[in-house]
Amino acid sequence: MHVAHESGAWNVALAVAFFAVARRPRYAAGLLPLLTALVATLAVVTLPDLVAGHVPASRLATHLLLVVGLALVAALARGSGRPMVPPVRGTSSRSGDPVLDEHDEHDERDEPPAPVRRLPAVGGSSARGSAA
Repeated sequence: MHVAHESGAWNVALAVAFFAVARRPRYAAGLLPLLTALVATLAVVTLPDLVAGHVPASRLATHLLLVVGLALVAALARGSGRPMVPPVRGTSSRSGDPVLDEHDEHDERDEPPAPVRRLPAVGGSSARGSAA
């Protein structure tokens, strides 16, 4: 029973990841290594069961949906014209200029607070009053 719960949790997590990529295609590059590893591992463990006749066609069809999902995520990751590793948020990978992604909604909570930069005191209080 526990294995069924783990499998169900994994399937829900994959659904959430696919939804996130559909909402923000720039996430595709980050999901691609995980999906590739999952599909490759699933193929390795499923092929012997398929040859032995232990996998019903209905179960194999669910695996094929995952392969289709991997292909779509790979197409998004490669076809977006962006590098496979997304640039630092808010900068272009080429010029360093700010960029706006049509899928991004600006949200102040997504950005860390700007660091406070303090200038060192020069000469203390006696330097303020002296005029040369």
